[in-house]
Amino acid sequence: MFIWMPPTEGPDSWPALNQEPANQPSASDFFALPDSVASRAIRDFAGMPLRWEPLKVDFRQQTYELHCGEEILGLMHCEINWRSCRGLARTKEGTWSFRTRGAVAEIETDKGDRLLVRPYGNGPVLMPPFPMLCSATLSLPNGDDYFLKSWGFFTAHFRWLAADNTSLVTASVRHRFMTPPRGGDVEVHAPAAALPELDLLITLGWYFALAPPVFGGGP
Repeated sequence: MFIWMPPTEGPDSWPALNQEPANQPSASDFFALPDSVASRAIRDFAGMPLRWEPLKVDFRQQTYELHCGEEILGLMHCEINWRSCRGLARTKEGTWSFRTRGAVAEIETDKGDRLLVRPYGNGPVLMPPFPMLCSATLSLPNGDDYFLKSWGFFTAHFRWLAADNTSLVTASVRHRFMTPPRGGDVEVHAPAAALPELDLLITLGWYFALAPPVFGGGP
């Protein structure tokens, strides 16, 4: 069993991120993942069919493995209620925790680094059991921006785009009435294979597909 431990440095000592309050609550509460180990990098399977397969699925807790055939490439665990959703993801490249606070999603790495994902655009939001369609911007410290767009109804699609509108990663999930998703497909587009942020984009996209925040429906 993999146990997520929060960084030893207290949240009050973290530097402010994008002028957010420095004492934001940590997204890295104790969390557990199955013992499955990703032995190979996701980028090695770019262009091949990838799929999130459920290990445990109910309305409060959802655990998935990312597969390419029999190969396990990643893990995601989410705890969901009507007011918030928090998740923990792990691949060979790293571990990230996610938490939604209002219209902003927080990301924390296993090194204690923090990022914010902010909404953009306006549009309708659907209520569960259908996905709440969202559009969002992930801004990295190196100056790179990635944009999430979503569309669909019974089958929802979540796609990360580069600043030049190049498609990077697409996740597709079919929601059933009063039933959590029984997995979803992932496509890694060729331009994303060399991105250092590839694993983050894949896991964050799936987090939004499971329980996205109340972001606008897109420009």
